[in-house]
Amino acid sequence: MIDKQRILALLDLGWSYRKIQRETSVRRETISVYNPRHALKAAKVSTWETAKPARVSSGSSEGYYREGVELPLFCFLIKAWVSW
Repeated sequence: MIDKQRILALLDLGWSYRKIQRETSVRRETISVYNPRHALKAAKVSTWETAKPARVSSGSSEGYYREGVELPLFCFLIKAWVSW
């Protein structure tokens, strides 16, 4: 408890974690836990209202889809329908 009070006093004086570690032999990670100003902040999460819409690429990929998928599928469906 005395070390914690001493660490808090040194933090108030503006000492760095490394300097406090050298003087007190307490690890920097432990000192950072003792530091009240080192509170964890919540992650910034955007809401759907502020989120930007996804970008849709235009160009060759759309044409490839039509030629590579829709046309053969359409031909297959027409052949299947005609054979009924």
